[in-house]
Amino acid sequence: MNRRRLVWVVPVLIVGLVIAFVYPLSEVVYRGQPIRTQQLLGGQWVLRSLVTDGQVVLLSDDPGITIEFDEEGMLSGSGGCNIIFGEYQASGEYTISAGTDQGNGDTVGLGGTQIGVGGTMSLGPIAHTERACLDPPGRMETENQFFAALGQVTLFQVTSESLKLFDQDEPSYQLLVFGLDSGDQFETTVTWEQAIDIISSGEVEQVAQTHDLQVTLYLKSGAIVGTTEPVIDAIFNELYRCGEACEDVLRMTE
Repeated sequence: MNRRRLVWVVPVLIVGLVIAFVYPLSEVVYRGQPIRTQQLLGGQWVLRSLVTDGQVVLLSDDPGITIEFDEEGMLSGSGGCNIIFGEYQASGEYTISAGTDQGNGDTVGLGGTQIGVGGTMSLGPIAHTERACLDPPGRMETENQFFAALGQVTLFQVTSESLKLFDQDEPSYQLLVFGLDSGDQFETTVTWEQAIDIISSGEVEQVAQTHDLQVTLYLKSGAIVGTTEPVIDAIFNELYRCGEACEDVLRMTE
């Protein structure tokens, strides 16, 4: 290497090291402020629902489908039967603020208290083991649906309570919705009367119902609220009474 090339290479290396120190890979800069994606690294994410053939499937029974992300750009988890492992890239491009409409991966208010981050995500290559699990019935089908959905992910939104993965070609669908650890699905459990008040406020983004009267409200803030309806389908009657404020609420049922 001649002296002239050395003069240029050394400053470039120094600048590169400074940038890596000041702006680690877990954050990007937006309008002069760092947007951290470290909430992705919060622990084991447990799958709550997925979209297959355009239909939302609510996983009321825990199938053991999980995913974790580490600081080195590696992911791991389980499809319920087989272990998955691979690579990922995530770029935080906007903040999610409390009390603002998170939209469908496109627009988010930047004011208020920051509760999460959204942006682009690339998963893969992803590999998995090749076990066959016959019990319980349907486990392999759900796992294959999960694997297929992972291959479509291009966008993400993450808060301290939930991780939502989207396909930019179908941003109205939340392909995969995860919560943190299987033992604590709800941030808050409320009475039916309190749930009605929350619905009437227009802050509900999704509603999920099971045959045993358990109802989950996914709020626009990223919070998850659980309640019990008095009779089957009472939740849908309340959404109807809510009117225009609830027209775009996504409804999920077993």
